[in-house]
Amino acid sequence: APEPRPPLPRRRAQSHLAPQLRDTPAPRRPAADDAEAPVHDPQLMAAFRRGFGRAQSESP
Repeated sequence: APEPRPPLPRRRAQSHLAPQLRDTPAPRRPAADDAEAPVHDPQLMAAFRRGFGRAQSESP
């Protein structure tokens, strides 16, 4: 019977950081309410498709 594989190493948070950076607090991420909502532009995909079609028609 084959020998069982050794266990994989476990990750430890911030173990890759320089020592002086490990103890500083993480930067505050904006809450979902604070972030700007993405603007929906219905013409964006149409413009993309027009440009893509134009590029295909110009290529040899």
